[in-house]
Amino acid sequence: MNNPALLFRLALADLWHDRKLSFCMIIALVAVITPLLLLFGLKHGVVSHLQNELLQNPVNLEIRMKGNRSYDEAWISSVREQRETGFVIGHTRSLSAVVTLRKITPNTDSTVRPRFLESVEVLPTGPGDPLTQGLPALKEARQIYVSFKVARELQLSVGDTLRLELKRQSTTRPNRDTLQVEIAGLVPEESLPRTTILVTLPLLLAIEYYLDGSADTLEEALQSNAEPRFARARIYARDIDSVQALEIWLNTQNIETTSRLNEILEVRQINDLLNLIIGVIAATGITGCLMSLTGTFIANLDRKRKDMALLRLLGFRNASVGLYVVAQAWLLTSAAFLAGLLVYGVVSHLLDQALHATKATSEFASSLTTTHMATAALITWGVASIASVWGAMRAIHIQPAESLREL
Repeated sequence: MNNPALLFRLALADLWHDRKLSFCMIIALVAVITPLLLLFGLKHGVVSHLQNELLQNPVNLEIRMKGNRSYDEAWISSVREQRETGFVIGHTRSLSAVVTLRKITPNTDSTVRPRFLESVEVLPTGPGDPLTQGLPALKEARQIYVSFKVARELQLSVGDTLRLELKRQSTTRPNRDTLQVEIAGLVPEESLPRTTILVTLPLLLAIEYYLDGSADTLEEALQSNAEPRFARARIYARDIDSVQALEIWLNTQNIETTSRLNEILEVRQINDLLNLIIGVIAATGITGCLMSLTGTFIANLDRKRKDMALLRLLGFRNASVGLYVVAQAWLLTSAAFLAGLLVYGVVSHLLDQALHATKATSEFASSLTTTHMATAALITWGVASIASVWGAMRAIHIQPAESLREL
């Protein structure tokens, strides 16, 4: 007789008949499954929190070049072509990237002095800049982004107008010039905590040309067609896993760099250490669970040898009797896994609430994805299948005559 549906119904009925024993087996499995789920959830929650902090701050992706050299567009393109590169743009000398900002207000009261801010850092920006994600694109050279610190100091908002002021040392040419610019967006303080503005590359080059004396005015410098040369570059890796490889590539070109690589490696080391610790604990727990299940199934089978023999007498073949034992293991572990998942959900919620109350974290301390849960379920069923194999082999060798001897 080969009827899988009937076998599963009989297996379920048998478990219900011995429900006290079945309940004890489920509780024993839950005692193993729940702590493992909680451990994996805590590990994933902690590591994910650390990784999200790294990813959410673009500064962690930046690789800064030390010193000034001379690079052309071809070199910038070679950096851009590296698969680890997320964003790169040429940059000028630091001395050529400092300006004074003055807020332009419609106030006609001559006694009110316009707000201004000196020694403001200037950075080039372009499409794909990690610092300007979510901000509207700069449509022309006279549009800029400002950091929140600049906006706070000058009480600025998007759409306000600023006067960009430059001074240079020259005895034969005008040594002061201004350019009116418009604020197109504000860069979040967590991404750019300094007094900084971000401008288009043509405007940055115009500032350098003016300060170098290559042009009499900023307007003239903006119209320059000179081939640009860069003293350095703003470079960002594609992701945190690409920082090390990109920095090594730059170092092979004798370019000294600095980055947040140490912080990134620390997160990796924490992840590896937690994987090792939890792996050992999980292996120990799974091994103990496997041995316990195997012993329980064998003892239960020896107790029901007469029932197994009766099934054989009723026409169930070897494979069917073996499937009967495996089906009981699957049913028990499925119930235990669902119960363990429920207990995990309650405990992890209480843990998250406790940590939130202490302000230890603003995110979930313990979290499992759907993929993690599906993997845990497959491992649970796999352990149950392995544990039931020995019992299934013993059940196959039970002869129908054993039931007749008891009559």
